[in-house]
Amino acid sequence: MSQHNIEYLSEDHLWSFKGLPVTLLRPRSSAQQVNLNFFINMGNRMTQSSLKKRYTKLLGSHLKPFPAEPYQGLVKLLYVYYAPDKRVRDLDNMTGLIMKFTNDALTKYGYIEDDNTKHIRNIHLAYGGLDPDKFNHCDLHIFKDN
Repeated sequence: MSQHNIEYLSEDHLWSFKGLPVTLLRPRSSAQQVNLNFFINMGNRMTQSSLKKRYTKLLGSHLKPFPAEPYQGLVKLLYVYYAPDKRVRDLDNMTGLIMKFTNDALTKYGYIEDDNTKHIRNIHLAYGGLDPDKFNHCDLHIFKDN
């Protein structure tokens, strides 16, 4: 059985990104929650690909300024989801797609070399509770994984 270091020490902290969107605005339509159910029900790979491209572009504005070069060591990621209201939610359904798209964006925008197990060994998900401003979002904290 493997050992997993789930301790988050301030001296291991690399980056934090607060307020990653969990909702996308759609033209001629209402805002859409970017969750696993929505993605699966889209059905069309072209539409799914378009969603990923739009979300990755949106993430670019949240991840600036980009690093000069990728971090070379192992990292662990802590995603914290904040809900806008008291409705009961399935945590991994609300965040699974956000985590996948964000991990890919971390590679695209040069934070890490790749989002595979050679670079990321631990990904943790936590529920942060209700956001006082009713803002549906995730925060991401990236740490060295020694």
